[in-house]
Amino acid sequence: IVAFKVESQKWIRNVAIAMLVCVIIQGILGGTRVTENSKALAMAHGLFAACVFTLMSFLTMATGKRWIENSNNPPELAAGYGRRLAITVPLLVLFQYFLGGFLSHFKMGLHPHMSFAIVVLIFVIIEFRSARKTGIKWLKRPAMGMLHLGIFQIMLGIGAWLTRFGLPAAGIVGEPGSLQQSLFRTTHLITGILLLMTTTLYSIRVFRLHQLNKNRSSEQSLSAADSLPNTEGNV
Repeated sequence: IVAFKVESQKWIRNVAIAMLVCVIIQGILGGTRVTENSKALAMAHGLFAACVFTLMSFLTMATGKRWIENSNNPPELAAGYGRRLAITVPLLVLFQYFLGGFLSHFKMGLHPHMSFAIVVLIFVIIEFRSARKTGIKWLKRPAMGMLHLGIFQIMLGIGAWLTRFGLPAAGIVGEPGSLQQSLFRTTHLITGILLLMTTTLYSIRVFRLHQLNKNRSSEQSLSAADSLPNTEGNV
């Protein structure tokens, strides 16, 4: 309702409608998951929740002050910068979140989840280094956030693993179902959602700046063409 009253841009209204539809679907998934007691539905419910939260965060960013300021005066970004990473990293994080959900609900896939976590962290580090070289704060800040979240997520994953399975060689005894283990798992889950959100918003910012720079170049080309003297009939 607020989007339709305040925003004049049609695409923002469409995103708001999509968000409302997603929330309704999420509610249906949640209700069905309870009545059917299905592990697959529970996993789908959790995965979709992360996507809905990310969509909400995008709408918040798209209606923010910085988004509007960059529309009027976008920072210069090298052509082709970071597009492949911008597509790859969120997909890797989403797949890792899927592996985590599969492990949580079906108690399978521990080693793929642990191994792929390293792959995700490597790509996050690469993207952070790439963002830092641009010197653009609008990219550097979320890149720093995703790096911190990625490292923290690895630590939480180790904690969740130790509290569940233990490490006899180090004298650590696993306590599945304990409060400590539940706290590690829950925090690990929440951080995973935040990592997906941060990597996705960073990617959107990259493509947004590319589009704004492209539009500016087109406008400058048109202005230059209009400023050329008309030589027709002067010969």
